[in-house]
Amino acid sequence: MYAEYKIAFRFISGILMLLIAGSGFQGCNGSRGQRAENESNDLAGRFVLVHPGSARHLQRLEVNRKGSRRKSLVLVAPSIIRGSLEGISGRRHLEFSAAPVFNVGDGVQMNVFLRSAGKRIPLVNRYFDAGRKAEDRDWVRVEIPLDVRRGDQIEIEAAAGPLGDLAADWLAISSIRIMP
Repeated sequence: MYAEYKIAFRFISGILMLLIAGSGFQGCNGSRGQRAENESNDLAGRFVLVHPGSARHLQRLEVNRKGSRRKSLVLVAPSIIRGSLEGISGRRHLEFSAAPVFNVGDGVQMNVFLRSAGKRIPLVNRYFDAGRKAEDRDWVRVEIPLDVRRGDQIEIEAAAGPLGDLAADWLAISSIRIMP
């Protein structure tokens, strides 16, 4: 019985993904909310998929969480995006907001890495479980201290939750900035 439910859920999730991607999805909550501050400083344009063959795994959408509507990069797990830090150096802070797009499934795992001198350095790991934890249904502020060197890049990964179920594992990333 569970296997049939899981297959049906994945089928419905796939149909929803196609409908949402084609309809200009406007987020989770129906109400219009406030826009994020300083959207013009957003570095989202520097990020691309690491494996471009899976283009449907990165969407640029507006996502509304608890009344706050934000332009976002939406990663559909499993996916990794990489952003250049060209022209930025020294001690900085990487700042962004993150939220799962849906309140169902077993959650979604976010991992953030710094690529520096050929090494992939883990910076932050955060598990979101919006289906069971109310605080994960809102934007979560992420702030990471960095020592940026020439050629460094940031990677953000969306992965399956602890049960390995990829249904509804969409992670929204908004207002990506590097601050002094």
